[in-house]
Order: sequence, then structure tokens, then C-alpha cells
Amino acid sequence: MTERKPLSLLPIIAIFAVVLSLVAAYAGGYFWLGERADFGDKAIIFRSYDRQWLASAFNPAARVEGWITGKRVEVIATEDAGWTSFPPLSEDD
Repeated sequence: MTERKPLSLLPIIAIFAVVLSLVAAYAGGYFWLGERADFGDKAIIFRSYDRQWLASAFNPAARVEGWITGKRVEVIATEDAGWTSFPPLSEDD
């Protein structure tokens, strides 16, 4: 019968390092690539990104930020309109 070789720790550490660096790059991109507008008396935060695909990619991070801060976080793309494209705030917000 052949003996099983013990699993080396090096591949596990390498995979963990790669996954950790990807998560760090995603979180860094969320905060660095976008602009934030926080309306003080309203419980809402707008995060603006230059491209629609960036806004779509960072929607999960916005949900996590909203869960942590207790505020509603809206992610918008400003490809053509710039910061003037904020959705109107209703009295409920």
C-alpha cells in the first residue's frame, strides 16, 4: 500500500494570498475610483462612478457599506451627465 503524502501548506497560503489581494483590490477600487456625496441630514449616500460597468460592479460593496453605516447607499454612473445627475431626493429619504 502506498502512503499518502501530507499536503503542503504552501499552495494553501498562495491561494489565500491571491484571494485576499483580489478582495483588497476590489475594496480599494470601491473607495478610490468613485466619488462620494453624503447628505448630512438625509440617511443616504451617493457613490458616483465614471462608467456603468463600474457602478454595476460595485453594487455589492454599496450594499455592504449600507449595512455597516445604516444608511441607504445609491451607486450611479455619470458617463455623460456628471454630478448633476443625482436622482431627486424625496421627503421620505
